[in-house]
Order: sequence, then structure tokens, then C-alpha cells
Amino acid sequence: MRLVLISDIHDRPDTVPPGDVLILAGDIFCGDDAASLRSDLAWIKSLGFKNALAVLGNHDLVLTHLLKTQSETARGLLASAGVTLLQDSDTIIDGLRFYGVDWRSAAAIPAGSDVVVSHCPAKGMVDQRQPPTSEHLGDGWLAKQIEVVKPRLVVSGHFHGGYGRAERDGTIFVNCSLANEARELANEPQIMDLEGAKASREF
Repeated sequence: MRLVLISDIHDRPDTVPPGDVLILAGDIFCGDDAASLRSDLAWIKSLGFKNALAVLGNHDLVLTHLLKTQSETARGLLASAGVTLLQDSDTIIDGLRFYGVDWRSAAAIPAGSDVVVSHCPAKGMVDQRQPPTSEHLGDGWLAKQIEVVKPRLVVSGHFHGGYGRAERDGTIFVNCSLANEARELANEPQIMDLEGAKASREF
């Protein structure tokens, strides 16, 4: 199964590679009004992925507000674009369990999660604004959860300078921020192939 990973776009990339599952790890819907949200969702739908999974980021303000005030409308818009929003919830695709951590959540990640998606990275992994010397800014609670659950893959963004990959104790951590710290579109979507019981990597 080929996963295509993006977050923190703050603008649309010229191209998104094809795959089986598009993972939107937050800060995808950064416009100022409902019209921009509809436009972003239409763009995602046009990419043609069979499955698209999303978590909320701190700049997804219009969607967050709409979910609170007009939940049915918001979820209808997401469904019409083929986007499944994971808010401390999971979904299974071809036998793989994808779990999405809601923004600023402290809910427990369930055992058996293969892929964890969180806008904020786990502390100590792909979570620096200016690696390798700057402070690790990730979520310490999430790091502890990952140590217990041991998913195959953790997908995040938020700290744009953390773009890249790392591995610890058999878990692969990916920061897929497309924008750099200046919020300029500078990075390529990340690709990850998950096959059977083992994650294969493209670096």
C-alpha cells in the first residue's frame, strides 16, 4: 500500500504523486472562509485518491469552527470530497489500522494501531525548527504513547523545519511539512510503502 503524506501546505503544491492513501497531517485548510475550504476540498478530490485521511492542525481554523457550529455541514463537505477526518478515532484500510490524534488531545492511542497521524510530532523525533541543534518541541505525552503502542509509522508536521524521517525502536517517524519555517512551499510530499507486516521506506 502506497501512502502519500503531506501537511502544512499553506499553499498548494504543483504536483502530488499518486498512491493508495493520501494522509493530510494538518494545516491543509488554511484559508479564511468557507469558500476557501470548499476550494481546498475540491482540490483534494481532484487528486483522485481512493482514500484520504485527515487530522486537524492549529491553522485549520475554518474547518474547526464549522465542525463546532455546523457539524453536519462540515462532515458533509468532507464526505463529498472523500476525506475521512480522524479525531481521536481510527479507520481500517486493507487490514491496516490508521489512528488520528486530534489537535491538543490527550486521549490514549489504542493498541494495534499501525499508523498514527498527529499534527504535532512526538517529542524528540522530527520536531525541531532548525535541526540538528535547536530545541525538541514535540509532544512528550505522544512520545510516551508511541513507546507503548509501537506503531509502524507516525506521521506529523507542525514544525516545518523538522521535515524528514527518523526511526526509533522499529517505528518510522515522518514530518511531511511542505512549507519551510518561512511558510514557503519548499518540500516534496513524502511517500511510504507499507507491505505486509513491515514498512518499506523511500528516502
